[in-house]
Amino acid sequence: MFLTSSALLLGFLKLQLIVGKQIHTFIALYAPQANLSKAEKDIFYDDLQSTIMDVPPSEELILLGDWNGHVGASSCCYEVVHGGHGNGTRTGEGDRILEFALANDLLVGNTLFVKRESHLVTYSSGGNRTQVGPLYRRSFHKNVTNVKVIPGEEVAAQHFLLVCDFRVSMPSDRNRKFVPRLGPGSFATQLLLIGLQTLSGPRSRQRYRV
Repeated sequence: MFLTSSALLLGFLKLQLIVGKQIHTFIALYAPQANLSKAEKDIFYDDLQSTIMDVPPSEELILLGDWNGHVGASSCCYEVVHGGHGNGTRTGEGDRILEFALANDLLVGNTLFVKRESHLVTYSSGGNRTQVGPLYRRSFHKNVTNVKVIPGEEVAAQHFLLVCDFRVSMPSDRNRKFVPRLGPGSFATQLLLIGLQTLSGPRSRQRYRV
């Protein structure tokens, strides 16, 4: 198993998990807030579209982060990408997320598993609750065994930890083609720091006004 990362100028963070011959590409993002202009949201989605188009079909693609939208309980008009397991009423930003998923044949992970409400809500503030899980390619779903929120575990203020469990096929020792130079713990820590610095840096904060 091997990890690589790259900070993209467009404001996204790409991390690749390489297991044997399979590459899992994770893209971390922070979508514009609901009160920003349509033009700013269009720029974000155009940039995101350009980013994922560079990920070849042979790689598993997983999009995660703060989408600043709510896909709701109903899968109406989006049954192909929304599993119908959710809560509340979809917002306009939720429609935009589902349109993006539909255009790229991505599934909304945490609408595909039956869960109690506390295991669905990814953000809660006052009376506002949102649910958006990781988006991933349809071909990847056969490997996903569970997607749920861990209640009470905040990764940022009012944002709850979302966990996606999936299977990977580990190559036997004799088939491994390389030996990582750093232990996985220390390397993963460095990647996490890179991600936090990138997404919380002045470029991202200024662009999305956070």
